[in-house]
Amino acid sequence: MRTPGSLTALVAAVLAAVAATGAEAQKPAPPPPRPMGRTEFPPFVERTLSNGAKLVVATQSEVPFVNVDLVVRGGTAVDLGDKVGTAALVASMLTRGTPTRTAADIAQAIDFMGGTLLAAASSDWTTIYLGVLEPDLQAGLELMADVVMNPTFPEDQVNQMRSRAQSALEESLDQPALLASRAFTRAVYGSHPYGKLKTPETLQAIDRISLVTYHRLWFHPSAALFVVSGPVTADQAAAAIERAFGDWSQTAVPALTYGRPPAPEDTRVVLVHQQGTVQASVRVGHLLPRATDPGWTPLIVADVVLGGGPSARLDRILREKRWAYGASTSATRRPDFGVWEATFDAPAGTAADAIGEALAQVERLRVEMVPGAEIDVAKAFLLGPVGFPVETSEDIAGQLFINRVRGLSDNALRTYRDRVTALDASDLREAGSALLHPDRMVIVVVGDAVLLADALAKFGPVAVVDGEGRPLDTTVLLAKPSGEPFDASILRPGAFEYRVMLQGNAVGTMKRELVADTTGGTAMAFRGTVTIGPQTIDQEVVFGLPDFDARSARMSMDMAGQRASMDARVQGGRLIGTVSLASGNQPVDREIPPGALVADMVEIAVWIADLEVGKEIRVPVARLETGGVETQVMRVRAIEDVTVPAGTFEAYRVEIAGSEPQTVWARVEAPHVILKLAPAGQPLTLELIALPPG
Repeated sequence: MRTPGSLTALVAAVLAAVAATGAEAQKPAPPPPRPMGRTEFPPFVERTLSNGAKLVVATQSEVPFVNVDLVVRGGTAVDLGDKVGTAALVASMLTRGTPTRTAADIAQAIDFMGGTLLAAASSDWTTIYLGVLEPDLQAGLELMADVVMNPTFPEDQVNQMRSRAQSALEESLDQPALLASRAFTRAVYGSHPYGKLKTPETLQAIDRISLVTYHRLWFHPSAALFVVSGPVTADQAAAAIERAFGDWSQTAVPALTYGRPPAPEDTRVVLVHQQGTVQASVRVGHLLPRATDPGWTPLIVADVVLGGGPSARLDRILREKRWAYGASTSATRRPDFGVWEATFDAPAGTAADAIGEALAQVERLRVEMVPGAEIDVAKAFLLGPVGFPVETSEDIAGQLFINRVRGLSDNALRTYRDRVTALDASDLREAGSALLHPDRMVIVVVGDAVLLADALAKFGPVAVVDGEGRPLDTTVLLAKPSGEPFDASILRPGAFEYRVMLQGNAVGTMKRELVADTTGGTAMAFRGTVTIGPQTIDQEVVFGLPDFDARSARMSMDMAGQRASMDARVQGGRLIGTVSLASGNQPVDREIPPGALVADMVEIAVWIADLEVGKEIRVPVARLETGGVETQVMRVRAIEDVTVPAGTFEAYRVEIAGSEPQTVWARVEAPHVILKLAPAGQPLTLELIALPPG
């Protein structure tokens, strides 16, 4: 159990634990596996066409629909460095015009057939897909051949499509998930072609000549593969393609050279700074071997156990511990170096815990035997319609072309089911041990560096960068406290009672009081007790007067049957104490900066600060449960009228950013008694019932 530091965060944790306990008790048994359709991969035939292109045909007569995938070697891996995005723009422009057809003509022709014609570029190839009814196959192939062999790339449409691509990219570049993916790709692959990332600038550099040049280099049958599935034989498919593509030039294409990506010896941490965010988007992973490595099949099964399938370990554990909102893993198989990646979003305060758990679960996969029940679930997933779809002709075509472009033999598809079925626990452990390395991970986190940098340092040196990977000056970024002159002498003893509201319903109470403390000279204690059903939490923080210097803090709680306590004091510039959990006692002894606050002192700081709209106050806060120090930021957003049981007041709305973010409404009149509190991401509020007399 992880113990939050502030009393309001503890309230949220108690409510979440109680809700989770009830939900677990009511959780239904998993449904029986859904019956699968086709389970064996159908037979297929290979041909070489007269123009040198390869053809693979899987005849299926269940439905009168034919799928044709034309795969052309190239893709984003061969984009020029200053024109990344060329392959994708070429693909999007293929259907925008030929010498004999306009874009409207092409769209009308495929619509008349009731079919589909589209193209897309990936890292290693461009795929043009045609789907038509069997009677329209020849007409569909002739349309496909025209757009593949004769695109004109009209200047006006090139400019239009490029502008759309730039706008879409610019609008998404502040999204944490995209930033994390881009930063992970950049860190894992470096200068390898798989590490290329388009930017608004590289898109702007692409002109019509760029598209024409790319097309002339790579769109030739010598580097092409046709994959056909549906109610046609190999002879019929070959004859139809020969008629449509008979004039396609046999010019050789350039050789693909990938080079080598970086090979880190130790874990690296990349922190992409997004100021003011209280969440973290995380990617953890490293490179894997090429697609032809024999360890891939057991590794894929092991990855499903870890995070790539139903009931996956990492997702379940991180949710149970409330360290992340969910997690998944993926093992991406590529013609050149693949990659393993864990993906999750988490509150800033638990991101490091979640990362540590992800590394621990990878190590567990390397050293422990996976129980048979987990292996059976993983196999059922991989051999079912989700993991190995072979029910439709489109499924079959997709499996065939992916298998071929990865450089795998035809036998890999024919024997896939048998090879997966034969795997046992020792195979999974061997693959995990050989191919997964928790001590050589790339860790990428997108979030506020002020909140995250210290906690992430335990994994290795932290490189703080902006969204494009440029280093940031951490001496400026990790700003020192704003030096707010807190004067605690304006505080007076008094008792305050709040009601705990969950989704509009009262579920408990929180009583707080300011009392004179006689144990350490001129000081005051801020005490709180929360009662929610049978759950009780007690917390106290002692600070000096008038300088508001931290003296000590303690907490005890029983949260859904799990007991924990913390007790610490500030002495000689150090935070010294003990955290007691069910797993045992953990000592805390760490140097803290001058002026550091602890626990609920952050909320009292709101009471005594000189507030005004637009003001931002930064304070270092020592975390009792870890001994770490983070900078929390109080931002005064507005003055609003707030109604609580104690009455209607004019109040400052103050957002407190940190590992336990919350919004508070504090009375405008000093001291700024907090009238209402709302922890971020929780359907929870605490509302003042009454002010003390006087």
